[in-house]
Amino acid sequence: MISFKNLISREKEINEIKVLEPAAGTGTLIAALCEKIKLRNEKIKLVFHAYEIEKILCSYLHNVLVECRRELKKFGHKLYFNTFNSDFILKNSRKIASNSKNNNLSPLYDLVISNPI
Repeated sequence: MISFKNLISREKEINEIKVLEPAAGTGTLIAALCEKIKLRNEKIKLVFHAYEIEKILCSYLHNVLVECRRELKKFGHKLYFNTFNSDFILKNSRKIASNSKNNNLSPLYDLVISNPI
């Protein structure tokens, strides 16, 4: 798991980051993270899985991710993403339960970003 501190402080070299945003909204936190990434010297491959239950917000989210990809490319970084118009917990509950029963709790993501409620 990558800490946000290591990410922004540049203490650790990072080549690829898999990011989960379980309630992405319009992608504000994703855009903020991309702003931090673009200033790093080493080239980073970002992979986002962004979930949003509101269909109208998903279209805005998609546009934000496309713009983030375009901006990061200018700095030599790569961004790949999947947006899901669904509830993260409901969509993944069986997988989460199965992994916990098998003691397979290795993280699928390096970083999870979410707006505290």
